[in-house]
Amino acid sequence: MRGDLNRRAFLQNAIRTPSGKMTMRPNAHGEMVSLLAYGAMRLPTVDGNQAGLDWGGSPAPIDKPEVFAQVDWAIEHGVNLFDTSPCYCRGESEGVLGEALARHPRNKWFVSTKLSNFAAETQTAAASEKM
Repeated sequence: MRGDLNRRAFLQNAIRTPSGKMTMRPNAHGEMVSLLAYGAMRLPTVDGNQAGLDWGGSPAPIDKPEVFAQVDWAIEHGVNLFDTSPCYCRGESEGVLGEALARHPRNKWFVSTKLSNFAAETQTAAASEKM
């Protein structure tokens, strides 16, 4: 990458239209979804670090006011897609993200999540459906 264009500047330019709005794309149902998503794999913790996957990251509690502020900022700037998983942030990502998003009208955001069936006992069709 050129020395005068850092990663942040590149992303800011890549996701915004000439009008300064977030670039949107239709999803499979024709709904307009932001090109970039807010990823909730490593949410901030109260010790200034971040919670990671089930097997890593800070053990400190998730900093909910900071997550709420980040989600608010993302929505205010055109992000309407939020990505999470049951295995993110010690299993707390979906709940905390849900709390943050519940403060906004439901028609303002989309959530993508996934099956986190890493353990053999959760890999059957029945266990996956239950999850």
